[in-house]
Amino acid sequence: SILCATPDRSVVLVDIPRSIEEAQVALRQPVPHRRLLSSEPQALPWTLPEPKAPREGIPGASSNAHSASATIAELMTLEIALAALENVRTCHNGGQWCLPRAVSRELDTSAQSRGPWPSIFVPEASHHITGTIQDTRDELLMKTASVKFDLVLLDPPWPSRSARRKKSGTNYATVSNMAEARQLITAVPVASRLAAGGLVAVWITNKPAVYDLLVGAGGVFSQWGVELVGEWIWLKVTSTGQPVFNMHSQWRKPWERLLLARPRNPNPGGSLLGGSSSNIGQDRPRKQRSVQTKVILAVPDLHSRKPNLRGLLQDLLPPDYLGLEVFARHLTAGWWAWGNEPLLFQKGEHWVE
Repeated sequence: SILCATPDRSVVLVDIPRSIEEAQVALRQPVPHRRLLSSEPQALPWTLPEPKAPREGIPGASSNAHSASATIAELMTLEIALAALENVRTCHNGGQWCLPRAVSRELDTSAQSRGPWPSIFVPEASHHITGTIQDTRDELLMKTASVKFDLVLLDPPWPSRSARRKKSGTNYATVSNMAEARQLITAVPVASRLAAGGLVAVWITNKPAVYDLLVGAGGVFSQWGVELVGEWIWLKVTSTGQPVFNMHSQWRKPWERLLLARPRNPNPGGSLLGGSSSNIGQDRPRKQRSVQTKVILAVPDLHSRKPNLRGLLQDLLPPDYLGLEVFARHLTAGWWAWGNEPLLFQKGEHWVE
């Protein structure tokens, strides 16, 4: 699924459908011929209307309500993304910035409500819990009583105007405001299920309030007992290698960010990498707490479908690490998946041989 990368892998061009196809089998196993149905790759950037007068503050900031730190962080992300784009243009051999796709022009992600379906593909050694976080929290705690996860990956349904528009008639779950978002996310039992020195990864939007909710004083990270150690960036590009939006747009940015955190007080007698139930007792090399910034360039697929990160996170975690994906919409071999729709893209009509 990695189409090109810089020598240090700080910049990678990834194919999203292939990354999910690879995740259907164990690491280093042959990928089956089954293809994930996808949307047509976007060839040209979207054109957005811009305000007639520049907003107050630093040009390019998406809101004059930005704090100084949020504005600086946005500008730093812009510079990192611009440099990453040039790096890929140098290492890519030309042609499309994604692999050929199996496209279904009639694919309806809400269709699962009209089942039953003839088949569901369940990867080897994967587990799933289906239901809202609040309703199934006790089930997760019971089934994972003896488990510690090396990775807890979350893609929360952050408040969003576009998500609210899509919510009607679909099973796409969202929350209405940041208070609801906090209540939902803090229900995830990270503190009790994360291995010592494990990794928490949370996808966020570019809204400063989302970052502050997690990282700010008294935020969710503090409640979980973890601290920010790094950040990755997903730069969304077209199949011709252009950002899907103008990178200087005041309205929308062509990137999403992944915040990475580790426990504040890892086991002083052991590795910072921690261990799952299957790895307890093994010696592991000690890793630095800080995480190098990585830029993942990828052509977007269906709404909210992210690159599968199992392979990219290997450098930060033990071999054969154990992951829990929260708000998952597909399964990963060897991982646990939890949320309203963990089997959504495992259904047979989303795949073709």
